[in-house]
Amino acid sequence: MSPDASRWMLLLTLLLGLYGCKPEIGDECSVSTDCSNAGDRLCDTTQPGGYCTIFNCEPGTCPEEAACVSFKITPSTACPDPQTGGRLRRTFCMRNCSSDGDCRGGYRCININAKDNPWGAKLAEGPGKSGKVCIVPFSGGDVPDAGTAVCEPSKGCGPDTCAGCCDALGLCRGGTEQAACGAAGQACASCGSGQCAASPSSVGGACQSVTDAAADGPADADTDASDGGSDASEGGATDAGDASDAADAGADGG
Repeated sequence: MSPDASRWMLLLTLLLGLYGCKPEIGDECSVSTDCSNAGDRLCDTTQPGGYCTIFNCEPGTCPEEAACVSFKITPSTACPDPQTGGRLRRTFCMRNCSSDGDCRGGYRCININAKDNPWGAKLAEGPGKSGKVCIVPFSGGDVPDAGTAVCEPSKGCGPDTCAGCCDALGLCRGGTEQAACGAAGQACASCGSGQCAASPSSVGGACQSVTDAAADGPADADTDASDGGSDASEGGATDAGDASDAADAGADGG
C-alpha cells in the first residue's frame, strides 16, 4: 500500500472514531469531552453516572433522540417578584423515551408534562414530542411552604435594636466616634470639627462644638474645686471641734 493510501486510511479511521460513534443525549459521561469534542455539549455530573446534555436549548434545537425540557418554570410562591418571572428557569436537552427500557439503569421514562410534577418541568417543544424523557426518579419530599417571612427584611438597625447610632450601611455603631456619633438607634452624625461627647447616663454620645466643650471643662473644674474646698472646710471644723473637746476634758481633770 502506498504511503498516500496509508494516510487516507488513517484519516478515515479517525473520522469514523469521531463521528461514527458519537455519544448521544442521555449517555453516561465523566467530563464534557465524553459527550462532544466540539464543545457543544456538556456532561451534567450532578446526575448519576453523568448525563450528556445541551444547556440552554431552544425548541427544535436538540438532536433527534432528545427533546428540550424547561425546568423550574414555576415561580417561587415564597418570595414572588412580578418583575423577574421565572428567573430560575433553565432548559436542557433530555433523552426521549417510550418506556423505562429505553433509559439507562437508574433512570426512568417519565412524562414531565404531568401537572405539578416535582421538577417544575415542562416540555419546551412544539407538537410531535410526547413529553416522556429519561430522568432520575424524584426522591425528595415535598418542600414546605416557607411563607412570606423569609422575604421580609430583618429589622436592622434602629431604636429597638441599637443603643448607639446607625451608620449609612445600617450597622449599629457605639455612637462615640467623631465620624459616627449618636445614640438611641438614631442615624450616626459626623461631628466635623467638633467632638463626640459620650453620654454620662446612656450608651452613645452627641456632637459638641469645641467652644461648648471648653466651656464645660472650666465649669466642671470649678465645681470640683468647690467640692474640694467644702471638704477642707468641713475637715477643719471637725478638727477644731475635736481640739475644743480635748481642752474641756483637761480643764475638768484639773
